[in-house]
Amino acid sequence: TDTTTVVGGSRFAAIPAQRVLDTRNGFGAIPDGGIASVSFADSLGLGVTAVVANFTVASANRLSYLTVWPGGAGQPLASDLNYTAGDTVANLVIAKLGSGAFNFYNAFGGPQLVIDVSGYYGPVALPA
Repeated sequence: TDTTTVVGGSRFAAIPAQRVLDTRNGFGAIPDGGIASVSFADSLGLGVTAVVANFTVASANRLSYLTVWPGGAGQPLASDLNYTAGDTVANLVIAKLGSGAFNFYNAFGGPQLVIDVSGYYGPVALPA
């Protein structure tokens, strides 16, 4: 929503793409049923509520899917990426933050994961 509402809302701020995770660089492949969390430090106190990121699965060795959801919340049934063996698949995801983090889950196989953040949502400053 924009600043004309009294309810408030969020504004999108684009940023130059920043790689926040690349499991090919030491973290290792995500195991079957693996759940991990990515935390964000809102060092400027902007009130970031969600990030916009490109999630890329590489070197998938099995038919599977990846799910992203807010930290501290229950895992949803829907997936954000679906892939088969040998695929490299990317998808733009709006990942809502819960407790300053989001979680991700890999169902099967051991794919590599790359996450590049390209923007965020934060609160709208309401007029005085």
